[in-house]
Amino acid sequence: MKYNFPKVILKLRIEAGLTLEKFGKLFGVKKSTVSGWESGLSTPPVDKLIAICKQFEITPNELLGFESNNKISLEGLNQEQENLVKQIIELFKEKNNG
Repeated sequence: MKYNFPKVILKLRIEAGLTLEKFGKLFGVKKSTVSGWESGLSTPPVDKLIAICKQFEITPNELLGFESNNKISLEGLNQEQENLVKQIIELFKEKNNG
């Protein structure tokens, strides 16, 4: 798992069209604090992480930039449905590689 919080927080701010100062005001911090988050020098406390997640409607894992193996759960599917999902995944893999 890779940690990409600084890149994620920068992307969120830029995509929202916010300056460091405006982003900071949203969460009750100074622009220098936001700059520290974006540069990786510091990480927000839990209450700020929660507020940012709520504001941008993302999960904590998305905010912190944790990358996973992108596993798909097939739980609850019957065998025919599982096979169909697997075939679709293989088609996408072929398309991306070819």
